[in-house]
Amino acid sequence: MSWLTGVMAALLRCSAGLLPANRRVWADALLAEAGAVPAGRHRLAWLAGGVRRAVREAALARRLTYALASPPQPRARPGAHGPARPVTRPSCPTGSG
Repeated sequence: MSWLTGVMAALLRCSAGLLPANRRVWADALLAEAGAVPAGRHRLAWLAGGVRRAVREAALARRLTYALASPPQPRARPGAHGPARPVTRPSCPTGSG
């Protein structure tokens, strides 16, 4: 199980790069505290929870950034563009011989 714990620690290190700068310290502290958690499934659960939390926080930060950075889209109102006009389509020649 130690290799899986190592994989989780690596995932946490990688996912820390997705976090905003002020939250990366939290991920570093989580990794440092993992050494104090008893080895085995408890440490694995600690690291897996950290990865889950880091990914969720990164997704939330990105959603908020995109929501605040993108301009509001105008809503289409029924009838706002005037009455509907018929579409003129070219007629296809028929093969009458």
